[in-house]
Amino acid sequence: MHLIGGGIDAPFLENRSYTPPVATVDAFIAMLDTVGVDYGVVVQISVHGSDNRILKAALRRYPDRLRGVASIAGDEPEEELEELHALGVRGIRLNEHFAGGVSAESLSPIAEICRRLGWHLDLGLTAGRLRATADDLRRLDLPFVLDHLGTCLPGGGIAHPDNAAVIALARNENCWIKLSGLYRLSAESSPYRDMIPLVQACCSAAPDRVIWGSDWPNVALFDPDKVPETGAQLDAMAELIPDRALLQAILVDNPGRLFGSPGLPSPDSKAAGHHA
Repeated sequence: MHLIGGGIDAPFLENRSYTPPVATVDAFIAMLDTVGVDYGVVVQISVHGSDNRILKAALRRYPDRLRGVASIAGDEPEEELEELHALGVRGIRLNEHFAGGVSAESLSPIAEICRRLGWHLDLGLTAGRLRATADDLRRLDLPFVLDHLGTCLPGGGIAHPDNAAVIALARNENCWIKLSGLYRLSAESSPYRDMIPLVQACCSAAPDRVIWGSDWPNVALFDPDKVPETGAQLDAMAELIPDRALLQAILVDNPGRLFGSPGLPSPDSKAAGHHA
């Protein structure tokens, strides 16, 4: 999910692609309670750039419910990175979908920071861009997450060169796939049945490395009728993935291994002992 401020404590970047409405952490926690989800992950949004103040405030307010994925410029002092880790940040986002995000041109230096802290990379890149950078990603010796199903589009199915490249990348033991934003990718309404071949292919490639995200509050959709409710998205997941063991892995077990339990050191973090 994403948090959105816009006030003096969380100003918008001047160079941004859109101006979203406010989305508070209290509203997000209330939504989680409504749909019966215990934990959430706050992912830094492009309109706030690498100003992580609103993210840090949320992690301080709900340390036992939330983990975080930050955006950084790469020149932050070590004390800032230490603080982010202590608060529950477990990844860094590269985002080329909207202005304000850090591009994949910064992959190497950002990856080095992730490696040192035991974090992962969250990649908001198009399927074509993932195809072009696949060799560099395969050489990474740390986990990386392909946001929004690697932005695979249903046209052309699994045989489309960009989609096939994403599915092949998913077989890498360090690659994770996030089943989020299907409503952005599908040409159909919920439950987005035209996405079934792509979802199944990614789940088959990495059943223990697929996770789900609500993408709340579903920004950059300017038609209110197209903004999905999180409960409806979960219902769609249950239809798209009838295997209940796999669904349990995607919603609970896999993200638990990637992020660890909020309030506790991440079990997979190389720096867990140092940053406990």
